[in-house]
Amino acid sequence: MNPDNSGHTEPRGLGRAFEFHECLGRGGFGEVYRTTMVAPSGVRQTVAVKILRQGLDPFGQSVERLRDEAHLLSRLDHPAILKVHDLVILDGRVGLVTEYVDGVDLSVLLKPENDMSARMLAECVAEVASGLDAAWSTPGNDGRAMQLVHRDIKPANIRVSKHGQVKLLDFGIARANIEREASTTTDTLIGTYQYMAPERFGNITGPEGDVFALACVLFEGLSKQRFLNGLSLQQHYVAMASQSNYDPLLDEQLAMLPGDVHPGVRDILRRSLAFDRTERPSAAELNAQLESEAPLLRGLSRRAWCREHEFPAPNRSGDLTGLRILEGHAIPGARDEDLQPPEVLDTRPRVERPSKPLIQDPPSVETVDVPRSVSAVRRRPSTPWWVWVVLLLAIGGLGAGIASMFAGVVLGQSLVSQGPPESVRPTPRPLAPVPPSRPVPSLGTPEPAPGTPALVDPAPAPQPVVAPDVVPEPVPEPVPDPQPAPDPVPAPDPQPVAPEPVAPAPTGGSTGLVKVDSPVPVQLIDARGNAMVPRGSVPSGSYTIEADFGNGYGRAGSGTIRANRMNTVQCKRLMRTCSIE
Repeated sequence: MNPDNSGHTEPRGLGRAFEFHECLGRGGFGEVYRTTMVAPSGVRQTVAVKILRQGLDPFGQSVERLRDEAHLLSRLDHPAILKVHDLVILDGRVGLVTEYVDGVDLSVLLKPENDMSARMLAECVAEVASGLDAAWSTPGNDGRAMQLVHRDIKPANIRVSKHGQVKLLDFGIARANIEREASTTTDTLIGTYQYMAPERFGNITGPEGDVFALACVLFEGLSKQRFLNGLSLQQHYVAMASQSNYDPLLDEQLAMLPGDVHPGVRDILRRSLAFDRTERPSAAELNAQLESEAPLLRGLSRRAWCREHEFPAPNRSGDLTGLRILEGHAIPGARDEDLQPPEVLDTRPRVERPSKPLIQDPPSVETVDVPRSVSAVRRRPSTPWWVWVVLLLAIGGLGAGIASMFAGVVLGQSLVSQGPPESVRPTPRPLAPVPPSRPVPSLGTPEPAPGTPALVDPAPAPQPVVAPDVVPEPVPEPVPDPQPAPDPVPAPDPQPVAPEPVAPAPTGGSTGLVKVDSPVPVQLIDARGNAMVPRGSVPSGSYTIEADFGNGYGRAGSGTIRANRMNTVQCKRLMRTCSIE
């Protein structure tokens, strides 16, 4: 048990605990909470948990999108992109654990009462543009650029911290050139239509659409209203249908900007909001242009504005607020201020041991819920092996008199030496051996009457054994007429069995030991395409890891087997990834 700073103790081996606080946001598929993640070692860390609502299909689109988001974010490393920690199961619900950004969404800061400076806004948009450029150009596992397109850029998906950090959130519907589990039909619009570029209404997706949406955010912050504000979805669709419909509306919107907006920023907006996507700047160009124009704009810089601005504290509660949940477990109703003692979390089986030995009578037949004959056999003392030997000798007729005498003497000594004291010994019952294949003469030992004292005579008189010649001979069964033997059928030639692929034999010091830590079958593919089961010594080098997560073997990762050391092939079922540690 490991104490943490709050006084709670975490039982070893039960995984992490998550203490849910206020709700940061809510959507159609779940909620986002500020959460304290407590490791089994007691280390506490503030994180954000995006958890899906209960009852969703574990193989449905919402769960697959959350898993895709975890895969995408784990491959990106940029200050403006949210870092992902893990996928977890909490009380039967799937959750994405990410870094926590102590701040608010840009949609809150764009409200008129917050009076955001134009310079601060331009710097925020420039930072997001830099993150979009990294998402497009970051190489994936195959070395090619991921070409990731966010597809849902809007103020609610941009978060600003109290220290001036800017983070792009929610890659749930992002599109990339890597394989995703979630799929969308070609005739479905995904995203927020007020920030969609004209080509998006024709199901054309590219990085230019993210630049258009980011320009809409910049326009909204400068003009204090949305781009093409007041148009319904149908009117929006008509406006985006042709350049002749769109260009007059663009001129009208740009004319609504305040007069103090720098001409350079107006030019950036016009080009970024162009109908023809080939006329728009790239995300990298937009970042460079805004960074050069930002110092010329009015107001404080991003970090200075955040330092002086009072951020509203999140105070929204959700269904999980105050709950403390273990990975795979929950304590319903447990709140931060009245959590149960740590023993409640300890679900390991307990073994009660008495302080000193106790002697108890064996349970009687009536207290055991099994048939009487079976119970009697199970509850009586085990029969010594020599008793069965004597019985076999008596049945075969070899030395019947000697066997009878020997059995009587030794049986009496055994009953005295092995029997418990009379005060704790149950009433003796007759042995019930399994009947043999033919009748066996009785040994002639009558069953004692109820209440008869236990036998203590060390040498009871042996009972006579009936001679074997009085045993009736078994009646021979009639022998059927012999049938002609069938012609022999030649046995089929044995088919060669393909041996299971295993790792080649070790050669000198160029091998490494391998063990597998995976809930699913895995295999390694070498540079020549040969598959092998990771077992024992494996030649060092780079390998592709394939795993079967239920749909057959498929690529799940890659890694390097290092020589002269222990290498572990690890797979995570929830993430569907494997690596070599």
